[in-house]
Amino acid sequence: MAVSGKTQPVGPSLHQALRDHIAWLKEDYGDSNGEVSAWGKVKIKQVETLLDRHDDMPRLANGAYSCWESTVDSGGRRLAR
Repeated sequence: MAVSGKTQPVGPSLHQALRDHIAWLKEDYGDSNGEVSAWGKVKIKQVETLLDRHDDMPRLANGAYSCWESTVDSGGRRLAR
């Protein structure tokens, strides 16, 4: 939604979305005892690295996280500047 020419924050922040994704990975890659597979642990570590290296920012109405998502393509590769 645009108000006064600015996009308003909606939904979870980037960090909250990444933490939610970690929770999903633990469920999806966990067994009945709650143990996460080795591959699941790798994926969780990758998301934790994103959390450590990127500032938190609000999710905007257009679905992007400010300029962060606009710097990578759908395959996660950095776009040329």
